Amino acid sequence: MPILWNNRKKQSNRFSKALLLLSYAEIHYRPGIIPSLLFRKWPEIICDAPSRVDPGRPIPVFIIIKDAHLYPIQLEKVAIHLRYEQGFERIAQFPYGEETISEPIWWDSINIMPEFPGVMNIMVSIIVRKGRKRVQVNIDNYRGTTHSPLKVHAAASYLPKASNWYRGDIHCHSYYTSDQIEFGAPLEVMSFAAFCMGLDWIAVTDHSYDLDDFNNDYCKEDPLLAKWHMMRNKAKFLSPATIVIPGEEVTCRTISGHNCHLLSLDSEKFIKGSGDSGEKGLKTKTEKSVGEAVRECIEWNGLACAAHPLEDIPFLERVILARGKWTNTDMEYPGLSALQVYNGIKDRGFRIGKEAWIRLLLKGKRIYAFGGSDAHGDMNRRRHIMMPLMSMGEDDSHTLGSVCTCVKANSRNKEDIVEGLKKGRALVSDGPFIDLSIAQNSFIAFPGSEISGLPCKIKADIFSSSEFGTLKNACILAGKKGDPDEKELVFLNDNFSDYKRSLERNLSLSEFSYIRAECTTVSGKNCFTNPIWIVNNSR
Repeated sequence: MPILWNNRKKQSNRFSKALLLLSYAEIHYRPGIIPSLLFRKWPEIICDAPSRVDPGRPIPVFIIIKDAHLYPIQLEKVAIHLRYEQGFERIAQFPYGEETISEPIWWDSINIMPEFPGVMNIMVSIIVRKGRKRVQVNIDNYRGTTHSPLKVHAAASYLPKASNWYRGDIHCHSYYTSDQIEFGAPLEVMSFAAFCMGLDWIAVTDHSYDLDDFNNDYCKEDPLLAKWHMMRNKAKFLSPATIVIPGEEVTCRTISGHNCHLLSLDSEKFIKGSGDSGEKGLKTKTEKSVGEAVRECIEWNGLACAAHPLEDIPFLERVILARGKWTNTDMEYPGLSALQVYNGIKDRGFRIGKEAWIRLLLKGKRIYAFGGSDAHGDMNRRRHIMMPLMSMGEDDSHTLGSVCTCVKANSRNKEDIVEGLKKGRALVSDGPFIDLSIAQNSFIAFPGSEISGLPCKIKADIFSSSEFGTLKNACILAGKKGDPDEKELVFLNDNFSDYKRSLERNLSLSEFSYIRAECTTVSGKNCFTNPIWIVNNSR
């Protein structure tokens, strides 16, 4: 099998503190004399790969080793067993010559060029030695995970989108989010994986309470903010291949006094927020309210977006960390650009978050909807701590690029993509794509722009692919300020047998405030656009 052995090893910073149970799991933390069933006197050893790759791009199989400075090992060899869905198998071995690994974070990638499109299983076995003990690690060395092969879809077609639209993940975490129970992947790994997947950009939104700590001590805050500056500089360096938008996930305070999270994208200033970090014991009051954090973000040229605003909060996080949902008042705060209503999984939080967004639109609020994975390094599947110090699990939610925000921009550079996000020229998708437009004489409006209510032509070109399934239904929706519900202008529900359809309608829009569109495929994949605003002199 064609394999490019990249052998790129990088060292990054140490870890900080958090209680989000959503990532590669840190197994070495033991508070006081309390025992841990997860603890091992070995570094964490993890294999990962993106869940899909675009045609013509390699499958990077990543080997990530963490905390080897505490528990040094010798890496002898890596073996890869690849099985295509067509039945073909390939086996290759890569010797490392007992290379000593002793860094806080080490990684390498073995890049496989797929011979056939389709889903393939990749089993990775790593032979390592510590002292006299020699072991074989299959996929990872965690207790309680399946160690099953990685599943990667080598796509036969590119991700659906139209010209001048750029697909990305607006919410993901890197190794700068690291602490005593979790850590993300090095930013170089996230960026390269996103490139191979066909993503044009990612926003790295590490936790504010991690970014202000010293590299080697999660209990001490660094007044010079070295980690924050390091992340921003590295994002700039990596951007030519995949645009990396620097940001942070800021802990701020709702009007009801609970801790919630705000995505601050491309702000020129660090925004402090440590209320739910667990660093201050039972003291959970965070530094800034939602309003204060939003104002500070936009004053420093950033974009402010509510992170998973109505997602259900686990009981322990509500009690110990005072986490809560965004209130209606907080979501209406002036300057807040968007709600990240789709957060890597279609759960109750997604449903009620999207409903809340539509209610705000019908109230006349110009606020946008975004989507992202909230991946904490996870690419192929999420490994996570189920009960601290006791048990682990894994599932396929919250993986890099599983949910995307597509942005219409003048070019594929960071400044234009951020500008497109700020103006709401965007849609949310976990697969298909909708090119919504309204033509009026020689003017064409797209999501995020304005048009008058005079007679015009509404058109939605809808795209899917064999990867996401044929189209099932689609609709163009109109909303009027003050109405309780949206109105369906065009609706198709006939389980289409193809991957492309167009919806069109000629009409006057003078009675409406906005137009948007949605679609679903037979496999349950969705896309929904942000509004095109209707401007009428009478309003």
